[in-house]
Amino acid sequence: MTRAIRCMSNGQGYTSTSFEGRVAVELFDTSTEVQSEKCTFKCHWQTIDKFDIIYPVNVLVFHPHFGTFATGDGDSMVSFWNSAAKRALRQLPKY
Repeated sequence: MTRAIRCMSNGQGYTSTSFEGRVAVELFDTSTEVQSEKCTFKCHWQTIDKFDIIYPVNVLVFHPHFGTFATGDGDSMVSFWNSAAKRALRQLPKY
């Protein structure tokens, strides 16, 4: 179930977040090579005593110039992402 959705700063696609602790990057161009760049991040998950704790991703914000984005979860964690490189940049500690 979608929690937040935002268009990318460059207008080439959008990113959506979910209650299931995931972020999906979708692109508007339907060509095969561009569609291969879309991705899904499994984020805001914790493993405690062999159990996965999944937090909903409530907040999604794009940087206006760099195309990176930040997400925030229900456990007060903030993560920064680079969708072009398909990886996390940094996670801020809980406050």
